[in-house]
Amino acid sequence: MFLFFETFRDAQGNSGLGHVVELACRLLNPSTSEFSASFVGKLVTTLIMKTGDKLGDQLELLLRAVLSKLQSADTLSVIQNLCMVYAHLINTQLDAALNFLDSVPGPTGEESLSYI
Repeated sequence: MFLFFETFRDAQGNSGLGHVVELACRLLNPSTSEFSASFVGKLVTTLIMKTGDKLGDQLELLLRAVLSKLQSADTLSVIQNLCMVYAHLINTQLDAALNFLDSVPGPTGEESLSYI
């Protein structure tokens, strides 16, 4: 299934994977309804598991979008769903997850690691 997303190209040359990442980022936009992100955490986690290194710079874009939505979320189920992305990363790629969370500022200015 994910092989299709990697090999599919539209008329502009954008990959299917790029479109899925763009969709996830739109759903994670802080200005959209909080409930639009209810199940995006599972999508992002699945993308990370299935595509691995093929995400490249899009992985950081996704992680920043998840963090941004997490900072504006008030509903416990949405917060849990988004926190699971970082829980999965910490479980599978501890160093990369810690480096990312340590380098990105949280809502009060400290690193995101203490926020998460």
